[in-house]
Amino acid sequence: MDILGSIFTPALVAGIVAWFIQKVAEIQLNAQLESHKNGLQVQLELHKAELAKEVKIAELNLDHRLNRLSFEHQTRFSSFHQKRREVIGDIYGLLADARHYIHFLVAVGWMGSGEDSKTHEQKAKESIEAFFDYFRKNRIYLDEETCQQLDSLLGIMSKAFAYFEIGQDTRPHDFREAKKTLDLLQKW
Repeated sequence: MDILGSIFTPALVAGIVAWFIQKVAEIQLNAQLESHKNGLQVQLELHKAELAKEVKIAELNLDHRLNRLSFEHQTRFSSFHQKRREVIGDIYGLLADARHYIHFLVAVGWMGSGEDSKTHEQKAKESIEAFFDYFRKNRIYLDEETCQQLDSLLGIMSKAFAYFEIGQDTRPHDFREAKKTLDLLQKW
């Protein structure tokens, strides 16, 4: 038994020492692991805080940019509508002038002659050209339906003026088409 006791005792002591060393190493590794885990957790929290700060800055920048773009849009939109009001007013004035001179030529001018008729003829021509030129340059400020109506009216006025010129010609003509144009012009 002595032999067995002398063999098992050192083996038992060596086993206990090995188990103890293993437990101490395990405790140290667990402590290091916890320390490393806590360090990573702190880094994670710092990174989260940094990201939250960056997100807040990005939100503020985006909000600022959106406000600036909104202001620019409102300014452009307001400027567009201001210009549109001006164009509508100017077109109405030019249209009224053109209508006045064309109406005079069609209703009165065919019967008259002389210098007054030539003056009105020239003013009618100039007023149609002024209306057409202004309308062509500014039609972007008007809706499509209005543009179509003004195109139609411009065509009627141009026809009326052309028929007036035909009427001033001493050669024989068929005036039925001129009468239709006069009727359309009077409806406007």
